[in-house]
Amino acid sequence: MKKTHLLFVLVAALVLMGVTPLVADTFTYAYASTNGDGVTASVYLADSVLSPGVDLITSGYIDINNGTGGGFTTGQIDLYLSPSPTGALQYSPSGYFIYDNVLTPGADPVIDNGGLLFADAGVEINLFSNGPGSYQLYQNNGYNDTGNMTATPEPASMLLLGTAFFLAAGLLRRHLLVG
Repeated sequence: MKKTHLLFVLVAALVLMGVTPLVADTFTYAYASTNGDGVTASVYLADSVLSPGVDLITSGYIDINNGTGGGFTTGQIDLYLSPSPTGALQYSPSGYFIYDNVLTPGADPVIDNGGLLFADAGVEINLFSNGPGSYQLYQNNGYNDTGNMTATPEPASMLLLGTAFFLAAGLLRRHLLVG
């Protein structure tokens, strides 16, 4: 009977691992300027999966703080939705940027050259990757900044990870007590 319980738990875990990439994820990243002007931003994103490991961002916002020398419009600016369900390149409303809102998530996220477009009341901000670990933040007023982004763990992921640890500890304890 105990082996069937363990088998059931393993099968359930494999099923959940297979289903997880199909549901929307949320991501939180912290952007920090590397050129000394103190620009910081929090980037909150939700997605739908285009293909395994590549996500089309469908909602979110950027919250910008200029620090000591930034020229950005500060505060929260919402993601401008791409009209393309496939992540094809699009022009921003002003024509200043090309964007696709595609992200390859991870500890060092990859945002391609199209980037993510945030727009509100005539203000457009494009966030894109220059290469591994390097990101560019551009506003349609001509101001730009180079920085890095790091993933910030979200509470739901931490809760799921904690639950998995407690389940594994319980199974190990039960196995040691019986054995």
